Amino acid sequence: MKQILQYKHRYRDYWRHKPESYWLARLQEEVAELTLTLDEQHEGPVSLELREIASICMNWLDMRGEWVEDES
Repeated sequence: MKQILQYKHRYRDYWRHKPESYWLARLQEEVAELTLTLDEQHEGPVSLELREIASICMNWLDMRGEWVEDES
């Protein structure tokens, strides 16, 4: 979880100003990379692709004002 939150914080402002359709396209791109990785057609560990997908989802929710990070 710590690595996912690090990705979230690192890329928090990259697409902040983009429309949600852009966010969806980036999420779909990462899901496609995960699919290719599982099929051994894309380099990189599955865990990396999953972290990227999770961080996009968290940042997208944050952009929409729907993400509250647990500060405990």
